[in-house]
Amino acid sequence: ISRELARRFNRLYGNVFPEPQAIINEATATLPGLDGRKMSKSYGNAIYIKDTPDEIAEKVKSAFTTPTKIRKSDPGVPENCAVCLLRKVYDPTGFQPSWDEDIAGVRGCMQNKKELTEIIVEALTPMRLKREALLNESSELERILKEGAEKARAFAAETMKLVNQAMGMR
Repeated sequence: ISRELARRFNRLYGNVFPEPQAIINEATATLPGLDGRKMSKSYGNAIYIKDTPDEIAEKVKSAFTTPTKIRKSDPGVPENCAVCLLRKVYDPTGFQPSWDEDIAGVRGCMQNKKELTEIIVEALTPMRLKREALLNESSELERILKEGAEKARAFAAETMKLVNQAMGMR
């Protein structure tokens, strides 16, 4: 929508807005949920920054894996396994050996879940601790929010000057 608005405004009033470009990596734009669907708060299949290591372990333990992999020696299909796909996101440089072992039937789902739990806990712990510290220090949180609002207000005022000039309103 932002691109469409920028294009239309620029076409009508001159080149005022740069066209927004995507900054999200398309490969990881939609995380797989623990049940195989897209990760979503409304589906109840998400891992949150606020989750403790124990909560993360419980969630990952119940995550969807390849339904045709009954025994450890059965070949896996990592492309259809929520655990393997999350590992690919959280461990982009180290996931391949586990995928190869899974396909070969050398690796079991429980090993994948255990390792994924460790990787996610390691990735989210600094963010969870920072979140907790900010929530416990409400004055610091208020300062950050106020500072952000001031920056946004100043930026919006400059943008509105450009818009008004382009439209001949000032």
